Amino acid sequence: MASNPYFNEADSEEHLMILLMNEGLSAELAYYCIDNCKNELSFFREGIGYRYLADIDFLLRFWKKTNYHTTPSITLS
Repeated sequence: MASNPYFNEADSEEHLMILLMNEGLSAELAYYCIDNCKNELSFFREGIGYRYLADIDFLLRFWKKTNYHTTPSITLS
């Protein structure tokens, strides 16, 4: 995250909660973030974010009810 000039640690918890709970954002994107960034984000090292990791599959299925099993696609116009 240090190499990203747009990253703001103060806003990251709010943005991660949106990523995890917003049904319009795919579970695949949430899993990608977790797999690639959890060691660098303080949200996943302590507190509620750390506890979420233990049950992340259940939580994402609950939060993304209709969008959990999405098919990756690209729309060209």
